[in-house]
Amino acid sequence: MDILDAKKATVLIIDDSPVNIRLLGDALKAEYKVIIAKNRKEALDRAFSQLPDLIFLDIETPEISGYEVFAKLKEDPRTKEIPIIVITAMSDGLYEKACLELGAIDFIKKPFNPRLVKLRVHNHIELKMLRDYYKDMSCIDELTKLPNRRKLKDFMGFEWARLGRSNAHLSVIMIDIDHFKQFNDNYGHLAGDECLKQIAEALHKANIRSKDLLARFGGEEFIFVLPDTDRVGAMTVGEKLCSVIAALNIPHEFSAVSDHVTISLGAASITGHSELSSPDELIAAADKNLYRAKSKGRNQLVG
Repeated sequence: MDILDAKKATVLIIDDSPVNIRLLGDALKAEYKVIIAKNRKEALDRAFSQLPDLIFLDIETPEISGYEVFAKLKEDPRTKEIPIIVITAMSDGLYEKACLELGAIDFIKKPFNPRLVKLRVHNHIELKMLRDYYKDMSCIDELTKLPNRRKLKDFMGFEWARLGRSNAHLSVIMIDIDHFKQFNDNYGHLAGDECLKQIAEALHKANIRSKDLLARFGGEEFIFVLPDTDRVGAMTVGEKLCSVIAALNIPHEFSAVSDHVTISLGAASITGHSELSSPDELIAAADKNLYRAKSKGRNQLVG
């Protein structure tokens, strides 16, 4: 997909005025997917579920509670980066300044010119797609093509915020390749890189659900983040990962564990925020169990 292909973008119009909805919808529907919200609940539900590329918000409408919706969108990790164009009948320069200071990307006064609106939308969506593209590239590990620790931090922040709202389960599995230094020292770093890529691909294919995240944690370590997964589920996934890597049968005659490459794993789980104070503590708990797995002889899961 062309990163500047704005035709695939989604625009959310938050407004209770049929006239405004019709004018904006007619101006944009040929080039964009247009979705509508006519009250506060619809606005937040559709913003969080659809994650549009651009939002029009009539901030003055009582039915919408525009300022409250604006604040909710900007404080939530899922939507805080989505550009918002404020629609208003106010012409006061101080009012415009206030909206821009809140975080609005643009400010359109009623009555608006549909042709000018289309031009502004095209420019804002083009810029957003460029930002998204470069952000995505900065979050990918060059060797394995998996998400890196920057992406992991963003993902854990999002899931941690969701835990606070839903009291759901969240599990983490830390993964380490057994005796990888000996592999590199004896087979060479090019072979080591190829081994890392094969393991990354195998772990990725074992990732059953789209909601999970597999990332390269650093060196020969990987991490699985499993939303809505309790300890039993995490242990089941961990056991499967052990089998998947063993099945690759990558020779490792310098391992003290096996004649092929194996992994050690540590799992940790949490429900809500009651037990730990930060996502880093959950990762640390999984890392502690990984250390235990390695201390007990490697090639196993502890959780």
